[in-house]
This record gives sequence, C-alpha cells and structure tokens, in this order.
Amino acid sequence: MITSDETHLRSEIGTVRRMLEDLPPDAAIDRLSLKGRIEELTEELSRLSHQPEAATARLTFRGHPVIGSHGIFADFASKATSSFTELVTVLAAAQTKPVAATGPIPNRDETQLLVTGTAVGSFGFELREHVVQPSIRQIESPINLAFSQSLELLESVTGDDDDLTESIAGLDERSIANLRKFLEVLASSDAVCNFSFHDRDFGFRDVAQIERGLERLATENFYEASESFHGSFLGFLPTRRTFEFKTSSEENVIVGKISNEVEHPSKINENLNRAVTLELVSTRIGQGRPRYVLKKMPDWP
Repeated sequence: MITSDETHLRSEIGTVRRMLEDLPPDAAIDRLSLKGRIEELTEELSRLSHQPEAATARLTFRGHPVIGSHGIFADFASKATSSFTELVTVLAAAQTKPVAATGPIPNRDETQLLVTGTAVGSFGFELREHVVQPSIRQIESPINLAFSQSLELLESVTGDDDDLTESIAGLDERSIANLRKFLEVLASSDAVCNFSFHDRDFGFRDVAQIERGLERLATENFYEASESFHGSFLGFLPTRRTFEFKTSSEENVIVGKISNEVEHPSKINENLNRAVTLELVSTRIGQGRPRYVLKKMPDWP
C-alpha cells in the first residue's frame, strides 16, 4: 500500500540523515554518498505522494441470502460478486480498447479487482483496484472510471427509458450482457444490492425494481441501427467526449457520444462547419428518445 511505502521511505531518510550527522569532518566521500542517497529517497517520496490511491468501492447485499450482518450464503456471494466484478472489468477494458462479445478481455491483468475486506452493516465486500504499475498510474484509471460508470448504470435501471438509453448508448454488447447477468443473479436469489463509490451511493429499493429493470433491458426492448446524416460539426468536448452536429436538411442539432475506439477525435474541431456525411449508431430503449454514438471518423471532402 502507498501508506506503508511512504512510512518506509521516511524512516530510511531519517536513518541516513542520522548517519550523515555522525560522520567525522574528514569523511568527505561518505558525506557526498549519503547526501546523494537522501536526494534519491526524497525524490522517490515526492513521486509517491503524487500517486493517486487505488480506487475502492463497497458492494453490499440484503435479502434472502443474507443472514443479518453475520454472513451470506457462499454460492450467492460467489455468483453475485463474480458477475459484478466481471461488469467492472469489461467496462474498464473498454476505456482503452474495443471489447468483443466473446473471448479474452483486453488487458485483463490491468483491470483486476481485489476483495480487501467485508463491509460493515448489510453484509458485503470492499472492492479495491489492483494496481499493476503504480509508477505510471493516472488519476482517472480505467477501474476508477468503470466504478463510476457501474454506479450510473445501476441508477439508470430504476429511471425512465430516456435515463436508461442515455447510460446504455455506446456500450459494447458484452457490458450490457454482464449488466443483465448481475441483475438476474440478484432477482433469482431474491436479493438487492447497494453500491458505494467515493461520495456516491445507490441501492435498489426491492427486488421488483430489479425485475422491472430486467424487462426494460430485454433484447426485444433494445433498438440499435445505423443512420446517416448530412451537415457539419459545431464542436467537440474532449472532457465529456461528446460532439454537436448540425444537420443540413432540418437544421436539427444532434448531441452524441464518441466511442473510445475512435482515435484523435480532436480533429473534429479542426473541421468545424465543413459539410460532411456522418454515420452514427442510434440506440433506444423502449419509448426513450434515440441517443447517437460516433464509432468512426468521417472523411471530409
């Protein structure tokens, strides 16, 4: 853990400084060596203090498989936790590479989760990001983003069709299938879950809420199609990875998402107000309004 590494470094710096103070005045070479070591340790401590902590979340359960805060049926705990962590892993992998409907998950070793303890209160678990290469971690790690996205997906399951369409648009088939699987495990076991990440918290009220969500996520209620539009881009927002496109026929403005598989979307801002034909994927759940996703950059004339 970062805290134990920091304690070790501070302790070693203190030891080397005491050794430096105890040196005789004529030990010039040893003095330079110890000063160099202090500089190395201080630099390492500085790098460590700027590394973000591993993302941590809490997943707890209530219902038939949970015996108060005493325990939880092992078969349910295994299935529920496994299906949820699979959802998070796929969402994390999709932040950097396209994920196929079947087969190995890209960079799976870098998107693993650790169960680091049981959660207090309703029985559950603390899930923590497994940091493979701490020296190159970014603040917004794939797991950090996937935890946040998972919470938004669970929230949207209890919202209206527009909410669900908004959260599902742009997701790969595998992520949607894993979301359904997790909800099916809960519903079939007469259980509900609560998920907490950072200062955000969401919990299902009852099993009926989950069952209604599953009905809306059914494949026959899910509509996806490719559509072509002629017009021009008005802008691209890199932080949210969204775009605005004005159609030439009806002069409507389409606000859509840009898939993670699209490279260099900033080129959009280099071609504003230039006529182009745009291919978008339209997604809709039930009676929700369609949401649009750009999966391939257009070719400007």
